[in-house]
Amino acid sequence: MRLTAIAALLVGLAAVAVMALDGGAMPYARPLFGSAALCALLVAALGMGRRFRVPPLSWLLLVFAPAALVMVLQLAPLRWHHPWTTPDLLLLQQQTGSWSLDASATYGALVWTLSLAAAGLVWHCAMRSERARILAYVVIGIAMVHAVVALVLALAAVDWPIPASGFVVRGCFIYQNQAAAFSACVLPLAILLARDLGRPWLWFGVGALALAVILSTSRGGTMVCAAVCLPVVWYSLPRRRRGWYFSLVVGAVSLYLAAIGLHDISLKFGRLIGPEGLTLDGRLIIWRDTLPLLAQSGPLGSGVDTTQDVWWRTANTAFPGLTINHIHSDPLEWILEFGWLGALAIGAGLAVLAWRIMRPGSTPRADPALFRGGALGLVILLVHSGADFIWNREAIALMAVALLILTIEARDDYHLRPARSSLRLRLGALALAALLAALLPLSWILDDEAATISTVQRLVAGRRDNNLSIDSTYVREVMRRQAHSAHLAVVQARLALDLTRPGAAAMELSEADRQALYLEADRHLRQAAALAPADPGAWVERARLASARATTSGPDLSQVLERILALSPTWSYAEAVILDCMRRGATRSVPPTTRGRLIDGMLALDQAQPSWFFSLADSQLPSGALSRRLSAPDCPRQLAASAQWWLATYGTSADYLAVWRRLAPPELELSPGLWLAAPLADPALSHVQARVALQVEERRADADALGAAGLPIPEDLSQAVLRDGMPWQLWATPLTLTDPLQDAHLAKVLSTELYRPWAASWFDAATSAVQAFSGNTLRITTDSDPRLISQLLLGHALGPGERARLTELVHAHRQPHWQALDGVHWSWLWCDQEVRPLIRTAQWQGWVADGVWLGWRRGLVASDGLSPGLHRVALLALPTW
Repeated sequence: MRLTAIAALLVGLAAVAVMALDGGAMPYARPLFGSAALCALLVAALGMGRRFRVPPLSWLLLVFAPAALVMVLQLAPLRWHHPWTTPDLLLLQQQTGSWSLDASATYGALVWTLSLAAAGLVWHCAMRSERARILAYVVIGIAMVHAVVALVLALAAVDWPIPASGFVVRGCFIYQNQAAAFSACVLPLAILLARDLGRPWLWFGVGALALAVILSTSRGGTMVCAAVCLPVVWYSLPRRRRGWYFSLVVGAVSLYLAAIGLHDISLKFGRLIGPEGLTLDGRLIIWRDTLPLLAQSGPLGSGVDTTQDVWWRTANTAFPGLTINHIHSDPLEWILEFGWLGALAIGAGLAVLAWRIMRPGSTPRADPALFRGGALGLVILLVHSGADFIWNREAIALMAVALLILTIEARDDYHLRPARSSLRLRLGALALAALLAALLPLSWILDDEAATISTVQRLVAGRRDNNLSIDSTYVREVMRRQAHSAHLAVVQARLALDLTRPGAAAMELSEADRQALYLEADRHLRQAAALAPADPGAWVERARLASARATTSGPDLSQVLERILALSPTWSYAEAVILDCMRRGATRSVPPTTRGRLIDGMLALDQAQPSWFFSLADSQLPSGALSRRLSAPDCPRQLAASAQWWLATYGTSADYLAVWRRLAPPELELSPGLWLAAPLADPALSHVQARVALQVEERRADADALGAAGLPIPEDLSQAVLRDGMPWQLWATPLTLTDPLQDAHLAKVLSTELYRPWAASWFDAATSAVQAFSGNTLRITTDSDPRLISQLLLGHALGPGERARLTELVHAHRQPHWQALDGVHWSWLWCDQEVRPLIRTAQWQGWVADGVWLGWRRGLVASDGLSPGLHRVALLALPTW
């Protein structure tokens, strides 16, 4: 039995190593644990006694055999394939392969399942009878240490395991909901043992685990843990004043749930936007779009660990730019990946196991605390997994195996079991070890490929960010590797195609070198077709290769794009490649129906598109269809925002204004030059207030500019200028120089402010106006107010020469002299009977004459509609959001 204990210790140390590797998320975690389980099986089989009280191990078959059998069927080369892959096999001219959409991913899951079974076998054989308590102490100790370390990391704001972790207690888990589930499933066991034994370290563990769950910010995890643990707390409290103590606990939990927001918990399942921006909390949306795929996945499903590839088939547009690799419900994910037949087999096995564990026995429970603690921990994991993905995390799966062993071992008295031969058990252990020994080498290779992919992608991204060539010795070595997974083959093809871009290679490529890279990419894609014919990434790279007009052995661009539309129409990388094909004109040879579907797919996405895309889309769609579609109320918001420039340039004014109104924020803060444009564009925005400057001089300058442009001065700005006192309050209303008395008053007030440049300028203008009304018009020049000149011409006696000169000054405004003011262009304009072109605008702008709104104009703006005489005209451009 000593060797069996050593084997259990070996598996336990490997489990701790898996936890340290981001809970098992890092490469090599699974094959490392599988190798340790293999060694432990051999040690246990050799060191196991010939006769002993064999524990009930039928649970291993009920838990692991159905899942392993389904995965074997998914991988078996039985000359069948999933119906989803039929079009891919026909286009790629491939023979039938395995059922799984991604055999390498399912293979890794099979090895992990067998490793878990091996760990359960070794642990259960070693931790029988009184040793079960030792296993319980180890489980609580590991969870307690993890909780304490997680609290320290959160308090120290350490950026691990992910950057910017913040004050979130996640420990070694990347996803905080999984960290909450890990701590919560051990909490009932810790509470019950602390009550029975009363040891301080156990009570300390209870506090650390509870605090870790609370501070993990997992609302669902906290609620499930509270619902399961509150009855345990009631049972564990002293009988005297139990109700009073329990009320305190319930009150504390209620206050915490109120603090984190029960309303937010309900919204979490349907909303997309949270305090931190776009989130993956729209669980109901994910489940709704996944349900149709469950019926199509077949009796054996799509293959284990293929959810990400399958999700793109939903064409969901609610999560732009994000990749959904789990559907946030383990039961739904099992149905999708194992199929209805596989899920039924797994569910039946778990149901039989639950019945055998919970049925009344002929004797009392051997250890009620262990039994209840282990069973309640499993209940927490099962309930939590209904609305989250936790079972795929390796550390949680290992903890569940340990809790299941504790539950089964504590059910019956060990000493009542008869001693029997261990030959069959040892043979079974050796058979499982032989199976692992045969499967683990490829598992190591697949994990090494996953690590290689991650490394080379970070390398390429870093070099691009620093404007460096992506060509390097390591990149070339990766491209030369023999791929055992479609993921590596796709990355190799992507690297080869990236190197053909200008500036990507270390030196300028000749045409022969470029064609060689195309051929290498084609070879890698053929390898990907043999490994996973329906891999979406491979089809996207085939689109890049076909659009390069290289000689390839694959389908043409039209067929490739059709498969992308079927497999991953909303994948951001696929969208970028499709846009690149459109931009370079590669889609001209594509049938119009396919081009239309591509454009429709882009217009359905809630993300910004480049301006050239809208011109291309407009040329492919019926006249006016794009403008109407963009202005529709259900048009995605980001798409509409990126289309504002195109609508202002090519769309109708009604469609442009409809989009502008929809995107306008509820509270606008506009500069004085634009304050008039918003109400004119939308009367509902008449409440818009101008932004009043903080400095006195800036307020006066804003009022002065608005008055000069002939635009009304906002009430807020006018009142602020009035409160500023003299001389600034003179600009509370538009100033004119057409009244001699007012001009004289203005000159007198400003005579003491001549050290200010604006005051000196206005003093000179007012003095010139006073002199002009007195008969001295020599200081009237082209810079003078045209209204003053017009009044002089109409009501004052002037000599023929002076009248001719002033008339020429007014007529100089036959052509506008535009001045800019915060989105407003204005000018004086002298009109006669002749209609003259004034300005050409590329986008819709508001046309105002003498403060009167004349409508929206685009293109050539002429003087038609203006009566003969002097006018002040302005063009108002709306801001974009």
